[in-house]
Amino acid sequence: MRPLLAACALALVTALPASAQMLGALPQDIVNVARGYGSANLEPSNNGQPMMRGNINGTNYGILMYGCEDGPCDSLQFFATFTTSRNGLTLMNQWNEDQRFGAAYVAGDGQVILHWSVNIDGGITRANFEDSFDIWRLTLGEFSDHIYP
Repeated sequence: MRPLLAACALALVTALPASAQMLGALPQDIVNVARGYGSANLEPSNNGQPMMRGNINGTNYGILMYGCEDGPCDSLQFFATFTTSRNGLTLMNQWNEDQRFGAAYVAGDGQVILHWSVNIDGGITRANFEDSFDIWRLTLGEFSDHIYP
């Protein structure tokens, strides 16, 4: 009976449309989805975790990947760095008060950082992950418009 049950489960999973199938969430899987939005390359970060650097609509960004040591990653942090001559603290407070996605702060060196953490522990569908990338794309554009009016 077990082989029949396993075969039925496999048939159900493979019958799902591609958008409903689970993303592997390995670093290369994440980069492959990112390439649908612009350039993307995998590289090691300063702490040895995998990291991706990419560009969406002319804006450079990165993704720090966590928990990927023994298989799929369990969380991601999207980030982008900006510079502005305007009052960064006031701009960040305005942004953080009005926005749902992407928190911003002024780093010690004066750089402005936008970041957004995404939990993918336990799996994520490809459609959901692509939607997360689209949210990031929109957030980058809105943030850029916010600090460079």
